[in-house]
Amino acid sequence: MSASDGHQRETSRHDLGDTAMRTTLISAFFLSALSAPAIAQDAGREAPAYYLDGLFALAAAENVARFCPTLSINLEATSALTTDLLAQLTEEGIAPEDIPKLAGVAEGFDARQAEFMGRHALQGADIETVCAAGRLEIAEATPVGALMRPVPLEN
Repeated sequence: MSASDGHQRETSRHDLGDTAMRTTLISAFFLSALSAPAIAQDAGREAPAYYLDGLFALAAAENVARFCPTLSINLEATSALTTDLLAQLTEEGIAPEDIPKLAGVAEGFDARQAEFMGRHALQGADIETVCAAGRLEIAEATPVGALMRPVPLEN
């Protein structure tokens, strides 16, 4: 990939407008729960499995797409997932400001990450291995794969 290809890819990512900003903000909101494990210990309410699954899928897809130049985030799918997660949490009586206080987030996230890393042999992996993992996730229509898409090749 040449420098101009990288620039074009970055430019196209920045030209996605409100959907990209909204998805970024919502994803950052959900990921903020990972930065507050001490607070989460005091809350006592266990993080729901669907929340941990969604949180991990968002983070894994973002990381795979960040390291693999042939994959990108599917902004429509990430936006839909974050909206659905927030709606489910709200239905259960978990207010947005209480999300960082959920217990078990770090442990649940770490367990999902270890499984994902092991399944794809990603510890110390090169770019091609990361890309292969992403392509497999897409092909198998996993929750992580549903949040990514191939980058169209320019001729």
